[in-house]
Amino acid sequence: MEKSIVLVGSDPEVFIRDLNTKEPRSIIGRLGGDKWNTMPISSEGHGVLEDNCSAEFNIPPSDNAEDFVKHTRFCMDWINQKMIKEHNSEVFNAASVIFSDEELEDPAAWVFGCEPDYNAYTGKQNPKPHADEPNLRSAGGHVHIGFKKNPTKQAAQKVIRAADIFLGVPSVLLDDDTRRRELYGKPGAFRYKSYGAEYRTLSNFWVFDDNLIKWVFNQVQTLVAYAHNKAVPANDECAARIQEAINTNNRRLASDIIRDFNIVMP
Repeated sequence: MEKSIVLVGSDPEVFIRDLNTKEPRSIIGRLGGDKWNTMPISSEGHGVLEDNCSAEFNIPPSDNAEDFVKHTRFCMDWINQKMIKEHNSEVFNAASVIFSDEELEDPAAWVFGCEPDYNAYTGKQNPKPHADEPNLRSAGGHVHIGFKKNPTKQAAQKVIRAADIFLGVPSVLLDDDTRRRELYGKPGAFRYKSYGAEYRTLSNFWVFDDNLIKWVFNQVQTLVAYAHNKAVPANDECAARIQEAINTNNRRLASDIIRDFNIVMP
């Protein structure tokens, strides 16, 4: 098992639906934990919580792809088994959901976000999410990248811009959802962390497939090495093309960028 010097963690969100009707159900009151009190589900650092209408899980950081898959699968299976056993529900593959009014009656369904995130191209704080459809909810697949203790803001922003190239642009082809970006998932969206940065552009599309989970881990290794050794587009035409591809889900432009950077696809 090959170990990496770059640690990778994540805190994805997933939705549940009724086993019989297949209608989306809010996680509120069905899982446990919240943004301030994650509920542990193992002694290794796995935890779950209710985040708005979705179930969120946290995994311990991994230094190899196999553990990254194992930790992700452990949490996914734990949530799914609990939902099936106790709530006649199941986890399902969706990055955005329109909930019924009945599922949004709890005030917690109208609480969005807990901390601001930032734009790696401008360094400025991103605006709070707003969608024309008030019952729209989305699920992220945030990736935590541990590349340096107490990195500078400039180093974190550079790594996140590289993440747009090696993760964000390919996701345009890999992620079928197009509505999540009405709320979240803009290019270069991140949070500063003491160990590196949290990349917040991806949806949860990758957590449902072991090959994609492994691909995400390997792409993090590639993008950190790229950011360490090369200049990463910041405010030039190339950076503008990267942001346009992600913002507009432009598959043709994304394909061109993937070819230009020789990006490995799963």
